[in-house]
Amino acid sequence: MLKKFVSSILCVFLLAGCGATSAGSAVSAEKEAEQIVSELGLSDKITEMDERVVKGLFFFEEGLVEDAKLYMDSTNQNPDLVGVFKTSDPDAVKKKVDDYLVTLKETTQMYNPDAVFKIDNAIVKEGADQVVVIVADDIEKANKVVESIVK
Repeated sequence: MLKKFVSSILCVFLLAGCGATSAGSAVSAEKEAEQIVSELGLSDKITEMDERVVKGLFFFEEGLVEDAKLYMDSTNQNPDLVGVFKTSDPDAVKKKVDDYLVTLKETTQMYNPDAVFKIDNAIVKEGADQVVVIVADDIEKANKVVESIVK
């Protein structure tokens, strides 16, 4: 009797584990953002931002973004940033990101005019269910990294 009970419990755990891995096959925004930061060598320049910072910067409506990860310079001296936003409405998210970049450019022009070039050449790429934004020195490399992530 005890063997049947233990066997049944083990089967339930195994089936639950299999279901979780197949359902969670999509790569999270966090994993993709970490990959971009690593490949561009920005780990020393930018840090992970809290979810409240993302909402405060981009003014996403409730439910517009399902998963988001943003890395940027917390001292605001460097405009480098990496953002990955998972959404069912990439056009709306891209518009919000573009609005943020306009504001960032206006602010940067006053305090750090040399960095405006980076913002003007920001990469904003939208896929079927996500938007990726990168502001970095190496535009060509950033473009290649984004192309490999956004399908």
